[in-house]
Amino acid sequence: MAVNRVSYTKAKQRYSIGWLCDDGSTLAKNAKIMQKHNTDGLILAGGQSRRMGHDKALLQLGGCSLLAHHIAAMTGLVDKLWVSGDYQAHVPASVHCLVDKEPGQGPLAGLLAVLEKTTAGRLWLVSCDSFGVSPLLYRQLLQALEGHSAQLAYVCRDDRPQPLLALLNTAVAADLQSFWHRGERSVLRWYQQLDTVAVKACKVPGLQCNINTPADYQRLLDGIDSC
Repeated sequence: MAVNRVSYTKAKQRYSIGWLCDDGSTLAKNAKIMQKHNTDGLILAGGQSRRMGHDKALLQLGGCSLLAHHIAAMTGLVDKLWVSGDYQAHVPASVHCLVDKEPGQGPLAGLLAVLEKTTAGRLWLVSCDSFGVSPLLYRQLLQALEGHSAQLAYVCRDDRPQPLLALLNTAVAADLQSFWHRGERSVLRWYQQLDTVAVKACKVPGLQCNINTPADYQRLLDGIDSC
């Protein structure tokens, strides 16, 4: 199967002219301001999408897949971009895909696989059931992480944590390995062992979380069409 570059290119063009960059700046301007903070990115896209009934990463918005939107938003802000799951046919050659060694074990499997390979000091974690990820979100997470000298900063919306929208110091890899080998698989339970800080989602306009069902997807489509 040929790589689907059309979807990615379309999404990249929209982000480059400021589409969905909620602070009114272009992706290039944000990247120049922030430079690269020794950070890799990980898009968690290897879930089974049972409630959606279709691979969430490949859901279409404006002619682009959710995965393509995430790649376009994160490119230029990270040194290396990883995708958990077998998506090599759907991403540019510069994006690295990793299939979980132990499929069906949840998002920590993909996170651990990348932490064992990355050489960056930080990892920007994004789940594919979200939309509206932007340079503004990255900046908010980075400011929280550095301002509180925390190990991990994550998004919180309506007092509910969104643990798979996060920025973490990769030094936590050893802690996660120990947690994993004890048979633990809960993201939130692992976070409870770390020094974390929450970032309120209201500070990132346009961010959508938990796109897990056809109804969630339709609401997202309706919101984009009304813009």
